[in-house]
Amino acid sequence: MKVLKESKYAYLQTKYKRNRKWCIIFSAASIPAFILGVYLAQLILLLVGFILLGVGVTYLSRALSYRAGIQGEKAVVEALQELDDSYYLINDIMVGEKRGNIDHVLLSPKGIFVIETKNYTGDVRCEGDRWSKKGERRLYEIRSVSKQATNNGNYLSGLIRRELNLRIPIRPICVFTNPRVELKLRKPTLPVLRLPELVKFVRAAPPLTTLTDSEIQAVSECILGKPYKEGVAASE
Repeated sequence: MKVLKESKYAYLQTKYKRNRKWCIIFSAASIPAFILGVYLAQLILLLVGFILLGVGVTYLSRALSYRAGIQGEKAVVEALQELDDSYYLINDIMVGEKRGNIDHVLLSPKGIFVIETKNYTGDVRCEGDRWSKKGERRLYEIRSVSKQATNNGNYLSGLIRRELNLRIPIRPICVFTNPRVELKLRKPTLPVLRLPELVKFVRAAPPLTTLTDSEIQAVSECILGKPYKEGVAASE
């Protein structure tokens, strides 16, 4: 497999650093509230301290989630190294400040794969396009992983159609990288895989189309926004 764009995980790194910063700010702000609350025997100050600390813990949880996301994406790239050089990988494609990024795009003569990577742990459930996760006390709904992958595929398909006037079907898939995740799937709208299943799935997937070398090059240049030079991986 050839990597056309390596990732510095800019989107996830930005989210991680931002949440870590706010974790530090709120946690630090809770300290004087606790001290003053104890010194002045003011319950309201102690309550403020607990609130500030709770917000800090929330930001910490988010930061750790984004850091886990980076580890998951690295694991996918490593797994895909088993593929031969008829496959081309482009990582971390930005789709706008608010929409986020596409984790991985895999180009091949038999079509294009859009890979959404998740490094979740615990009990994760899917029913169609509805996703949920089991907490300590209850089951709560989470952002639809399948809709996210499908929307990314639609974005990429639209980009290629506008820029190259090519109608190429996109195959979106979801990959869960953490071995400690327990998946309970019911009629998922697209393939949901564990990391060890990824390469086998890609190799066995029936072709949705046939792409020539020139079409693969044109699509890669469209995605990258500039010509790709053989042997040189683009970086951010």
